[in-house]
Amino acid sequence: MGATSHDVHIDQALSEMALGYRPEGFIADMVFPIVDVGKQSDLYVEWSRSDRLRVHDTKRAPGTEAKRIYESVSSGTYYSSNYALKTDVTIEDLKNADPIYVDNLKEGKTELVLDGLLLDWEVRLANQVTSGSNVGTYTAIGSSWTGSGADPLGDINTMIDNVST
Repeated sequence: MGATSHDVHIDQALSEMALGYRPEGFIADMVFPIVDVGKQSDLYVEWSRSDRLRVHDTKRAPGTEAKRIYESVSSGTYYSSNYALKTDVTIEDLKNADPIYVDNLKEGKTELVLDGLLLDWEVRLANQVTSGSNVGTYTAIGSSWTGSGADPLGDINTMIDNVST
């Protein structure tokens, strides 16, 4: 009886190769940055954008008072939801891991949780920025742009006007 491959070699994980799939290119923190707040729910102050961007007639006659301008101020409320994930680093995994891989095991579990939180944040952002109630309109074209009444350019300009106003 000759020796087989199982008799002369013990399988080990390759040390120079890993298929560690991780999502990349997150943008949620750039669009919706984290804002530190003192309470989980509270009020915040709102000023009118139109008041701040309105061009006023600043001309006045000599000896007369300056024109008074006003600014609308109101308040809104916020509620900060909690988001969390967890995973296990079991005692068995720690005991069975080769010493060189213990830190990799812990880091891998940390990355798993972090990636899960970031992916959820991205989906919540996408849902916010693609909702017609948040971007102003769900305008849809009612015609197939064929026939005598078709006006593709007019329809596109109408959509642009609906979004920009």
